[in-house]
Amino acid sequence: MVLDLPHGILSLDDFPFSPQTTMDELLTSGLPVRASSCDYFCATSPVSVDGTDFLPEFSFLAGHLLRLILRPCIEYPASMADQCERQQFRFVVCARWLFVRLGRPTEQPKGENRYIFPWGHISAVADISPRSEHNAGYIVLNYNQTV
Repeated sequence: MVLDLPHGILSLDDFPFSPQTTMDELLTSGLPVRASSCDYFCATSPVSVDGTDFLPEFSFLAGHLLRLILRPCIEYPASMADQCERQQFRFVVCARWLFVRLGRPTEQPKGENRYIFPWGHISAVADISPRSEHNAGYIVLNYNQTV
């Protein structure tokens, strides 16, 4: 398994993704994905990233990977019924996952822990005003594009 976040590279089910990954490579990777639009794809089942299960989403620009979102697959304690509490819990899980691998964030704007690299940035995002309960608490890799 490849996990080289300082270079923007990680593998999902043994397929490496990086700023150079194309839409065609995703479609032939063997990952279970479905198209949500012509340039946005969602996984249909969880994938493991360094021992943690996530549901990935892929956004492309001009055929190249622009954004990779990792939504954690979490089983909540029975006592955690409040959506706000669950959203905060997801953010903490994501922030901790990144901290263990990358250390202290470069920036911490409200609701985000951001690590900046030459290829772009990776963040744990709380999403202060999510449109739905599923939007809050995720990891996002935003790749710089030179299209």
